[in-house]
Amino acid sequence: MASFLGGIHWGIGWSRLAQAPDGQAHFIWGVMPSLLAWPGLVMPPYAGLAWLGLVLIVCYLVDRRLYARAGLGAWLKLRFRLSAVAALSCFIGAGAL
Repeated sequence: MASFLGGIHWGIGWSRLAQAPDGQAHFIWGVMPSLLAWPGLVMPPYAGLAWLGLVLIVCYLVDRRLYARAGLGAWLKLRFRLSAVAALSCFIGAGAL
């Protein structure tokens, strides 16, 4: 899921490249969710799920800023709800292990 969140920024970056060549933040952030999620795969399951929940929260906080700059602020309400459910699911799963 974190890789998908990064992929969205690649799409935004490519669509805005002709309009604003200084929009490299989307390309840089586009790889960060995947890199942040990798440690969660090598951790024990309870710690890995908690880590992935934290990564989802961090992704939302960064996206809140970058989406607004890209003019995509209307998606943030839905994005918040989906991220909250996904992160909460990770935390509940970690607690159940």
